[in-house]
Amino acid sequence: MQVILDCDPGNGIPGSDIDDGLALGLILRSKEMELRAITIVGGNTPVEQGVASAHALLEAAGARVPVHRGVPRPLIENQANWRRELDGRGQREPATGLWQGVSPPRSVAGSDPSDAAETIVRLVNAAPGEVTIIAVGPLTNVARAMLIDPDLPQKVRHISIMGGAF
Repeated sequence: MQVILDCDPGNGIPGSDIDDGLALGLILRSKEMELRAITIVGGNTPVEQGVASAHALLEAAGARVPVHRGVPRPLIENQANWRRELDGRGQREPATGLWQGVSPPRSVAGSDPSDAAETIVRLVNAAPGEVTIIAVGPLTNVARAMLIDPDLPQKVRHISIMGGAF
């Protein structure tokens, strides 16, 4: 199964969730899945931190997968309130004590310069009916891909959405 992982990884960043790193690890270990791309969306972490986290996870796994920067904020909603809450998690106990002396992932050069939404459209259109999108972050990259190609939902094999609410 060809897979695109659309996520907002924060592994290595105080106060962040581990769902993206877990999804990535499971996909990389699966004999049934071929990870074609990781697309990063602004969510639990800002896009640049997500890119750094994804690269650190790939490096730890010894894997080479293109990482694409995506949409940094919601298309419509003002992100100020939830961004303040999410960014503040790592500044409160117990996170500050647990993460004392641990450096967050550093930004790594070499990310694919292609836009995440455009990459989703390109990969799905190159193999209609064969690509599954696993979205474990906000759906902004997926929404933007659908704005680029309104027929995208009919072309993907499956889309798996973690879902949630803030």
